[in-house]
Amino acid sequence: MVATTGRDAFRIRQRSSERKIAALQRYVRLCERAHARSSESMAQAVRDGTAEGTVEIGRWLNRYRFLQHLRARNGDADGTRIKAT
Repeated sequence: MVATTGRDAFRIRQRSSERKIAALQRYVRLCERAHARSSESMAQAVRDGTAEGTVEIGRWLNRYRFLQHLRARNGDADGTRIKAT
């Protein structure tokens, strides 16, 4: 068994978080392309009742919200520090 320091544990969590963010970014981009609109625009349309809140759209918007949460937690709310994938 290998002991890890606090700094090692932080790096592991950071890399894991970066991988999650990258995967979520890819998924969100695919959905935005498929529906030809931004996630914010779709969320507003669902709230306004001008777009149907299907399971697929619900999954997209939940992942978009989680992506925003992870970015904010990592101090990168606008996504500028995360490498484009």
